[in-house]
Amino acid sequence: MQICFLLIKVGLALSSGFLLFLFFYFGLKRKLKQKKKILILSCLVFIFFIALFLRWQALLSYLGSPLRPDAVLYRKLADSMSHIFDTKIREPGFIWVVKIWFLLVGSSDLNLRLLTFGLSLILVLLTFFVGQKIFNPYIGLISAFLMSINKNVIISAVSGLREEFFPIMILIIIYILFVKKFDNNFKKAIWAGILGGAVCLTRITSVIFVFPLIVFSFFKLKNSFESLKKIVLSSVIVLVMIFPYFYYQYQTYNDPFHQVKSHTRWFANKEFGGQPGFPTVEQVKESSSVGKPISPYKYIFKMRPFKQAIISFISGFYRTLLGSLADGRGPLSGQQWILYPLYLLGLIFFIVIPKYRFLILTLFLINLPTAFFAHPKPTLITSSGYIAIDPRLVLHLAPIYSMAVAFVIFKIFHLIKNEVIKQRRRKII
Repeated sequence: MQICFLLIKVGLALSSGFLLFLFFYFGLKRKLKQKKKILILSCLVFIFFIALFLRWQALLSYLGSPLRPDAVLYRKLADSMSHIFDTKIREPGFIWVVKIWFLLVGSSDLNLRLLTFGLSLILVLLTFFVGQKIFNPYIGLISAFLMSINKNVIISAVSGLREEFFPIMILIIIYILFVKKFDNNFKKAIWAGILGGAVCLTRITSVIFVFPLIVFSFFKLKNSFESLKKIVLSSVIVLVMIFPYFYYQYQTYNDPFHQVKSHTRWFANKEFGGQPGFPTVEQVKESSSVGKPISPYKYIFKMRPFKQAIISFISGFYRTLLGSLADGRGPLSGQQWILYPLYLLGLIFFIVIPKYRFLILTLFLINLPTAFFAHPKPTLITSSGYIAIDPRLVLHLAPIYSMAVAFVIFKIFHLIKNEVIKQRRRKII
């Protein structure tokens, strides 16, 4: 492990040295614009080695510690699954990836960490790719750099969780729905359905935002009937892909929505544990999912006044998009004192500029399944009296948050550059 770390350090030093050499050499020859492609590629390699270095450093520090409970469960399910949908109360998408990885390298805690380590590196590169397609290569590079040094993303990279795979799927479906140009919309509808199904099989609550995103992506077609056909085609593909998992839940638990209800019970126990009709505090501390499954509708709207439920949603949206989960504890962790104001400014730009509004819509819709749970709720379970809010609720949005920051940084540098050029021209005149 230490030898690998040494090689990574050497790679980081060489890539940084080579990048400086290129800037110096082409700068002297005034060929920076002509050699833009090789400079961008060199910057990306340098960013990749930064991401590699920081994640390997984290991996070394976490080697002696046990996996988090969710990661332990992913490993057990991947090891024990008898068929592709045999993943108990967990969605199969990420567990399939774990299973394939274990078939290649063997099952162990370290190998699970190495899987998410690799996925995190792919996420950094994919952030660049999608960022450059939406904006330009410079914004793509800045976005990738921000992802490479993000503290929460680095820690998550070696935790063996699905927090890397899920944003990868989100970036790909954003690219397919809103960025990539297809020869015909039939191909787009097919890919939209396949990617939509894959996202839902990674987190089943994604159905809440996948279908609206598909509808919105085909609204631009001139023929409304054609739009409807493509929406129906994509939606049918999504349903066909996720149906077997619901059927498995029905066969196993006599309820196709058992997985969703079981996780809802977890949240309900955390909030109401120790109160009449719920398990005792001791029972919840021993097993957070104890008790009969509860539907999300019942938990959100029937166990509290309707007004309080709406307030929780609004508060959750604020916390995830503008508040503490968007600031220090979430996607902008580590550098929030400067990045957070830039992020807010970036959101304003996305709202004002029509061609980027799909990013705002995407942020809003993807936050729908988690907004309610991001609102702090009183509890008898913890000493603080409130349920701790997990940053993982929004960590999958880190690439989009990074793009918002990168957009503003690029605009600032662009303005400075134009001002310098104007000043030089005035001196010449």
